[in-house]
Amino acid sequence: MEGLFQEIDKDIIRCNWLDFPDKENYLFVKNIVKEIRFNNKAILINKFIGKNDTKRKAAKKLLEFGLMIGKPVSQSRNLDFIGKVEEKKYPQNQKVERGYKSNCELKFHNDRCDIVALLCYQKASSGGETKLVSCNKVFSILKKKYPESLNIHMSNFPQDLRDSAFGKWAEMPIFSIVNNELITRYVRRFIEASQLIEDCPRLTSLQVKALDHLDEVLNIKDIHNNFTLKPGDLLIFNNHKFLHGRTEFTDSITQKRLLYRLWLSYDQSEQLPKSFKPVFMNTSSGKYRGGVWPNNVKRRFII
Repeated sequence: MEGLFQEIDKDIIRCNWLDFPDKENYLFVKNIVKEIRFNNKAILINKFIGKNDTKRKAAKKLLEFGLMIGKPVSQSRNLDFIGKVEEKKYPQNQKVERGYKSNCELKFHNDRCDIVALLCYQKASSGGETKLVSCNKVFSILKKKYPESLNIHMSNFPQDLRDSAFGKWAEMPIFSIVNNELITRYVRRFIEASQLIEDCPRLTSLQVKALDHLDEVLNIKDIHNNFTLKPGDLLIFNNHKFLHGRTEFTDSITQKRLLYRLWLSYDQSEQLPKSFKPVFMNTSSGKYRGGVWPNNVKRRFII
């Protein structure tokens, strides 16, 4: 296994799936978990699927790979364990509820899981660059440049829970230190959407300024990676250690962007702040947690 990971930069390493015989896949996956969990690396795996693999086969390969790492969690109220990241056409008067079903730019954010895996089946005709930034890097810059704002980031912000079992809103910090590890939870549109809820606490001017400072740092080009995932590329990273986003994209009649997404929970996951319970249900290390689920459904992986 030694020497098969190539460093793209300090935060991202690359490898080729074809370099690993089937008999070594388990050991390969064990190394991936180590890099993601303990070395704070994102991993780009090239040629994870072949050019002739059907959509069904690609999704199946991704699921099988995910099951070697942990257990998938639902990504929607329809119990989607493999999400399709693509532009979905809606009636003109229907609002797009989930950003990953649009072609719009997605600002830097975290998802509702421990590990995110994104498999590119087809890239867009134009645009659709993936953006990835280390939370530790962002935290360090904020500490130097805007220490007062960082203190605010580490206090509670209201969040729209989208009518979860815990109610309509909750409060949680953007940055937390748990067991000497940095844990991040940032979705600005959920913070701003909370202000439409009548009984939710109002954002203060200092909180808004702190959010603006965070976005300013996130937009420093030198600190984040922008790259176009090619067909067959699999990107996998720790959701608590990286923020991700993407640029706007345009499809053509013959080339429509399609990524398969897997949200995973796994045995070696971090302890989360107790305030994350309304989002993750369980904040203890190594527990099955996270996801978006239908109400009144037992949270478990179903094949």
